[in-house]
Amino acid sequence: MNAWGIVLALTVFVTASCSGAKSAITTPGFYRYEDEDGVYYIPSAMTTICAVQNPSMMWAYGGFGQVHVVNHSVDFRGKKQFTQACAWPAGYYRNVGSAVVYRATNGTVCRLPRSAHRGSGGTPNTLEAGKFTIRVISSDADVTANSKFTGICSH
Repeated sequence: MNAWGIVLALTVFVTASCSGAKSAITTPGFYRYEDEDGVYYIPSAMTTICAVQNPSMMWAYGGFGQVHVVNHSVDFRGKKQFTQACAWPAGYYRNVGSAVVYRATNGTVCRLPRSAHRGSGGTPNTLEAGKFTIRVISSDADVTANSKFTGICSH
């Protein structure tokens, strides 16, 4: 390639890069812009997007290591329906400073009766209670957000 070919190729590359056209996300997962703190989740259907509430929720989903950090040339929000706060993944949760334990499963949340979650031990972020682990989450985390609250768990 001669010098003019190199100049032409660079011109095309720079023009395309600066044209404002954003590349779309085609893979489900967790995303955030490099200059923003908010993390968003795109489920496998690729039709919705929700905001991860706080670090406690991100850890419940498996940690920050899976978050794709992108620049603003990537449009991960696109035309997806924004569903506000993400629902919590399946599990048992208790806010710091509270004795109330919630069970999240498939978009529904119920509150465990007190007799069901007696016990102690585990790590600072979990409590062992019988046959399940209760994840202790930040006091500002809302386990019922974007989920159907069904009251006291029936089983």
